[in-house]
Amino acid sequence: MRPEPTDKKIGVGGAIDVAVYWGLRRDWKAADLLRRAAQSTAGAEGFRRGALSIAVVGARRMSRLHLEHMSLAGPTDVLTFDLGSDKAS
Repeated sequence: MRPEPTDKKIGVGGAIDVAVYWGLRRDWKAADLLRRAAQSTAGAEGFRRGALSIAVVGARRMSRLHLEHMSLAGPTDVLTFDLGSDKAS
């Protein structure tokens, strides 16, 4: 997977970095929309700085990741990894 350029939305006291990785063979024209939606949502939830990585992968890769990280066989729609929060006070 090759990362697209990281985009930053400057907020009060920092920035929200969003990286979108596209792991499928087909080109996807909505990566920028996904990045902007993630930045908007993070800001609306009170996050003013931090980093978010989004990986779009196929069913086989998702099945491997699901087994590797959650010890569950089969694909899933979403895997999340909470690395803590740093919401604005």
